[in-house]
Amino acid sequence: MPAYPYSDLEVVPAKAIDSAPEVVPGNAPEVVLGSGAHEGIWYHKQDTPGDAAPAQRRICGVRARTFWIILGVAVTLVIAAIAGGVAAALTSRSSTSDGSVNQDISTSSSASLSPSSTESSASPPPSSEPPTTSTVSISTTTVVLPTTTLLRDCPSSNGTIYEADYDSEEEPLMFRKFCTAGFRHVRNGIDVINEPTQSLNDCINMCVDYNDRNSTAIAAGNNQTCNAVCWRSNEQLGNVNQIPGQCFGFTTLNNSAGFQVTDEVLCDSAGWINQRDL
Repeated sequence: MPAYPYSDLEVVPAKAIDSAPEVVPGNAPEVVLGSGAHEGIWYHKQDTPGDAAPAQRRICGVRARTFWIILGVAVTLVIAAIAGGVAAALTSRSSTSDGSVNQDISTSSSASLSPSSTESSASPPPSSEPPTTSTVSISTTTVVLPTTTLLRDCPSSNGTIYEADYDSEEEPLMFRKFCTAGFRHVRNGIDVINEPTQSLNDCINMCVDYNDRNSTAIAAGNNQTCNAVCWRSNEQLGNVNQIPGQCFGFTTLNNSAGFQVTDEVLCDSAGWINQRDL
């Protein structure tokens, strides 16, 4: 057999049988020996670096700090919304108040600029349409003549409307006045009225009364309608053809284009603008 420097088996000296267990530092519980009446073995568990930190306080499932931050933001938003609503309401109220004041001022100004009158004016050219709503002040002059006294409202009544009452249940008959002017006759100068009156208004009323009394004959075409009047004023007292206060009623052309007005200085005239069968 070849020679080897060592044998196959190495004998290790046995350890002493009474040797105590060796304590190795670690994570196991620490052994603490008791003394006195309470002798025994106590175990003390040492804290390890991997132990979990104590649980933090939570409110409604979230951390307390996060909860208070969210609550603060919510309260701030609510306060801002309330402040915005109050400001908008005050602004709207102020705007409404200003509008009411402006409207009152406008209404007051319009009322102060409109003079009182019993007749409405119409400055546009002669027309058969009803008048507008503007008003003017009309003055009447008393003309004393040797045999009569006349009441003349021209020239202040020029273009105004006189409403003659016909029936309380129907629209008044409306005549537009034209000072120192006349209308053309449609039937060769035939007058259905030729009588003296004290004023142009009385002359219009006489024309309306004629139409009422002859309504049946007029509707049948047997009589002509009185839709225009010429009342002789005092403008041309020296004229041989002047008959102060004389009222002439006749038929003139009345259509959508209006009346055919002439420069008849002897007359204060009026035309029936809402003509109809009575």
